[in-house]
This record gives sequence, C-alpha cells and structure tokens, in this order.
Amino acid sequence: AADLTRRGLQLSALTFTALITCSSRAGKHKAAGAWLERLLASRLSPDVTCFSAVIEAHSRKRDLAGAKRWLSAMEDAGLVPNAMTYGSLLSCCSRAGTAEEAASILESMVAQHSLSPNIVHFSSVVHAYARRGDVEETKRWIARMEEASVEPNIITCNSLFSAFAKNADGPGAEAWFREIEARQLAPNAVTFTSLIDCHARNGATLQAEAWFERMRRSQIQPQEVTYGALLKGYARAGDVEGALATMDRLKTADLQADVVAWTSILSACANAKPPREDVAVEVIQSMMRSSVSPNVVAARELRRALGGDDERAEAVLRDAGRRPCT
Repeated sequence: AADLTRRGLQLSALTFTALITCSSRAGKHKAAGAWLERLLASRLSPDVTCFSAVIEAHSRKRDLAGAKRWLSAMEDAGLVPNAMTYGSLLSCCSRAGTAEEAASILESMVAQHSLSPNIVHFSSVVHAYARRGDVEETKRWIARMEEASVEPNIITCNSLFSAFAKNADGPGAEAWFREIEARQLAPNAVTFTSLIDCHARNGATLQAEAWFERMRRSQIQPQEVTYGALLKGYARAGDVEGALATMDRLKTADLQADVVAWTSILSACANAKPPREDVAVEVIQSMMRSSVSPNVVAARELRRALGGDDERAEAVLRDAGRRPCT
C-alpha cells in the first residue's frame, strides 16, 4: 500500500477492504481503524464489511468503547449493521463480562434492525452473565433462546455450569447435568471440569473425585485444568496426602503441572492442621526441579505453611534457587 501511494496511485475500495480485513485478522485494531479513516477521507464509500472488520478487531482487544464508536460511525455513514457486526459487539461484551450491555445490544439488534439472533448471539449474552456468576440471569437467557426457537448446545449449557462453579453450588450443577442429559446433549471435558470445580471450591473432595471418575468412565480424558480443579479441593480441605496423590496422577497422565497446581499443594500444607511445613519445603524444591518458578502467590502460601515466618520462607526460596518474592 505504501509503495502504491509513493507512486501516486489511488487505492481502490477493494484494496482498502483487503488492508482493513488483514489488519483486523492480525489483531491490529489501530491499523484497521486508520485504514478505515483513510477510506472515509477518500471519495470512496466503505461498506458494512469494512466497519464490521474494525469492530471485530476492537472486540478481540475487549475494547467495547472503541467497537461502539465504530458502530456509531457506521450508522452515521448510512450503513445498517448486520448479524456479523452484532456478533462482534456481543463477543466483546462476553469477553469483558459486561452482561447488561450484551443484553441491551441483543435487544436493539431485534428492535432496531429486525435481525434474528442466532446461537452465537444468544450464547454471548449467556456467557457474559455466567462469567460474573449470575445463575438466575444465565438461566433466563437460556430460556429466552428456547423461546426464540434457538436450541442451546453443550457450549451454551457449559456457561451455566461455570456460573454454578463460581457460586460453589454443587447440587445446582448436578441438577443441571441431569437436565442436559434429558436434552440428550453430550457432556465434554469442560462440563465435567466445572462439576469437579463446583465441589472442589467447598473442599468436598469425595464428590469431586466421584465426578472425576465419571469423567474417565465417559472416555473423556482429564486435562491439566481438570486436575487443577481437583487439587483446589484438596487445598481447601487441607488434605496434603490427597493433593500429593493427585499430583502423581497428573504426572502419570503425562501432563505438566503449572505454578497454580504446585501452589494448590502449598495451600493444602498451609490449611492442614497442623500445617505441614516439611512437605511445603519439599514442594518448593520439587517445583524448581520441574523448572516451575514459584510466583508471589506460591511464596505467600509457603509463608502461611511456615507459620508466617517470612525469613524462613525467603531462605527456603533462596536455597531452592529462586529469588525471594516480595
């Protein structure tokens, strides 16, 4: 494009559209906007695709204000947003967790432009409410989907499991699991991990383990995040042996433990009665041998396990080859 400009050649509408689209797909929202501004300054007329691409670029950056600013510019140019435009706006709201904004945008999509929301539009609203743990609104929007003859899929239904998890509502999640079974939807790894997480947040390790086993019986392989949820339960319960055994299972499954998984074991040591200082020290050493560096949270949990002894915690970190965290 720069070469064409230096030669004094005018860019065509097609060239501008390609530049805007490429910038958007590359995640360069400012570049996409700059090209659209140049297009607007020319004698050429941008189309819905150009504006939608810029709005999508801002959506990926979770920049709702920027996305809405370009929506206004689009309407000022006499263009009508389409389903793709609204999909980008709603996706932005979903990523940012701005649930009321998502609901308002979907309502205007129907009221102002007579567009019919599809499963992606509805699911964005559902996910936005689920992200903040609002179970009732998440349920209500799933019901709204069905009233509009849009059938929720397992991805949509998993959003409600996420809301239950944020509230540590195991019974609610189990009731919803029975509901999706009745709908003949196949649960996936996210479904089971959310159920495990629901019980783990209460330290209810027996229930969490039961769902872990059911996941395996369903021929769905647990991933790092699944073991992480299970470890969270043992951490809450102060069950050091259970946490260590879970870590062994994770390694046996040829998965990599991250700093969050290791920190859960430190939390288990700190929550044990009495705290397991010896194990906490060994965990730090094992972390370093596994090339996982303790972060600030891990250092805090180590201090708790050592009875709040900052000097000893710093010495343990130093001896393990890690600079003390402040």
